[in-house]
Amino acid sequence: MAIVKQLTEVHGGCIRAESDGKGHGATFTLDIPLSRNEPEPSLSDSQILRAVDFSKVIALVVEDDDDARS
Repeated sequence: MAIVKQLTEVHGGCIRAESDGKGHGATFTLDIPLSRNEPEPSLSDSQILRAVDFSKVIALVVEDDDDARS
């Protein structure tokens, strides 16, 4: 987690973790700006995300519950 935090902050982002306690799992949220060099677009966040190509993104999902993992 320390490495993830450092890399996230280097890219101008932030990371946070939330949990309802032992046995309830945890949610980790990573926010990284799409670009620091471009002016703030006038599009909504959902419009921007629809325009981003995530086809080459690889994500590792670790979850022991089959339904949640799906």
